[in-house]
Amino acid sequence: MSNYKEPVFCKVTKLIYEKSIINKAIEENGKCPITGINIFKEDLIEIKKPEFIISNDNPMENFNDILNKLQNEYNSMIFEKFSLEKELNEIETELNEKIYKNEAAKLVISRLLNEINELKK
Repeated sequence: MSNYKEPVFCKVTKLIYEKSIINKAIEENGKCPITGINIFKEDLIEIKKPEFIISNDNPMENFNDILNKLQNEYNSMIFEKFSLEKELNEIETELNEKIYKNEAAKLVISRLLNEINELKK
């Protein structure tokens, strides 16, 4: 399908055509040039190519474009992973500090309760 500039699918013949060529054939005789079946422009459905597939004579350029896009995606994922790990470490440190303060407060409360109990005796 990469040879087609504007591919279209025909619902009647179930074939894929170049839009300009099939439109010309329909205008001239109203028939499919391959099967001879009567077809109309309304029977044609435009096929959209994925954006990462680029029609080009040099397949290595397409490969290099795809490779560059994959590399960029990989780099952004690694950066996001690094950022998330950094954020996780900061949250973990903050949580440990709060746990330490909580434990210290419990010890102070426990000591004060013990002192109150001894004073009551």
